[in-house]
Amino acid sequence: VEDSFSVAALSGAPKGDGGVPEPGEGMMQTAADDGTGAAPAQTGHGPEILASMRCFLALLWFGPAETKTAAVSSLRTPEFFDLCLLAMQLNGWTRLNIAAKILVVLEELLRLPYDRLREETLAIFSLYESCGRIMEAFAPWIYERFLRGFRPKESLLVSQAVSFWHVVVKQLSLIPFTEDTASDTGASTSVVGPSGHREQSHSEVEERDSACLSLVFNELMPLKTIEVFIHLLYELMNGATQKVIQDDDEASRQERLLLNITTIVAEYLFTNPSRAYDIF
Repeated sequence: VEDSFSVAALSGAPKGDGGVPEPGEGMMQTAADDGTGAAPAQTGHGPEILASMRCFLALLWFGPAETKTAAVSSLRTPEFFDLCLLAMQLNGWTRLNIAAKILVVLEELLRLPYDRLREETLAIFSLYESCGRIMEAFAPWIYERFLRGFRPKESLLVSQAVSFWHVVVKQLSLIPFTEDTASDTGASTSVVGPSGHREQSHSEVEERDSACLSLVFNELMPLKTIEVFIHLLYELMNGATQKVIQDDDEASRQERLLLNITTIVAEYLFTNPSRAYDIF
C-alpha cells in the first residue's frame, strides 16, 4: 500500500528541482480548487490516495499491536511526511478532503504513545522539520480563506491542520536536544564522575534544552505563521464564528480549535520570551 501511495502521489509531480511544485503548477492553485469540492483541471490520483489513507488508518487504529508498531516504524519518516505534503499540494487542499484525511494519518503517526515520555534520539528532529514544511505551506492558504470566510469543507481542513500542529508544538519539548548525563539526584550544581571528568548537571541540561527549543520554534514557526494563528484566535475569542463555523453541528470543533490555537500561541510565547513584544 505504501508503494502504491508513493506512485500515486508522485505521478503528477511536475519536472523540476526535487519535484516540488511551484505556485501555479500541478494542482496546487488551480481555479477549480475553491473549496467547493469541484475537481481541479487535472484528475490526479485522488481515489488511490484516499484508499491508501484508509488502509493506513485501519492499521493504526484497529491493527494488532505488532502490526501497528510495524506500520509506525515504516511510515514515521521525513520521507513519508514530505510525500504526503506533495500529494496534498498536487491534488488541491480541499478536493475530496484529501488533505484533511492525510493530516489525520500524520497526526496519528506523530503522536507518541502514552508509555513513552520522550523521543528516542535527536535524529527524529528531521521528522519535525517535515512537519514545519507542511505548516509553512498551509499558513498562507489558511490566511487567504480566513480573510473571506471559511466554507464548511475548508473549516474542516483548518481544524485538522491546527490539531496536527498542536501535537507538533506539544511534542517539540520531548526531543532530546542534549544528552542528559547528570545524576538522578536532581542537583543543580555540576558533578564529577568516576573518571574525574566533569558531568552536566540537571540545570545545565535544562538550560541547553530550553535554548535549543527556542531556536527550533523560531525555525519551524516563523513570525508569519504565528501571526496566522493569532488572527484566528482573535476572531474566535471575539465571537466572529461565522468565519470559521457555519452550522451548529461543528460547535465542538470550534471549541477544540480555540483550545488548540490558544495552546500553540502560549507555547510559542513561553519558549520565545524575546519575541513577546512582537507578538503582543
